[in-house]
Amino acid sequence: MHTNHGIGRYLGLINIDLGDGPSEFLHLEYADKATLYVPVAQLHLISRYTGVSAEEAPLHRLGSGQWDKAKRKAAEQVRDTAAELLNLYARRAAREGHAFRYSPHDYEAFAASFGFEETPTSAPRSTPSSRT
Repeated sequence: MHTNHGIGRYLGLINIDLGDGPSEFLHLEYADKATLYVPVAQLHLISRYTGVSAEEAPLHRLGSGQWDKAKRKAAEQVRDTAAELLNLYARRAAREGHAFRYSPHDYEAFAASFGFEETPTSAPRSTPSSRT
């Protein structure tokens, strides 16, 4: 997947001489057998597509605007999700909480009723009353 051009299929490395000696390029194939050669120096623009298998990946058409539309839609979804989260956290922060009182008797009853064997630890067991 190319940051600027979308999903293409990696066909391997190829050496191309542009006049300064051979340079290494990634050979990418897009829809309609369109080819894009990306210099190895621009490898940071390439990432692996993980949606489906390589054979089933939906190849984008170069120059069609399809990739720009997909990026724009994803950015809108990210913005909407962020707005929902901010709203949720704002509502949580505005609500008054409830502090439960510590009762040594209730804590000991709770600990005694624990139905599983505790895993031994090297650190001493702390209780709410031993915290500072």
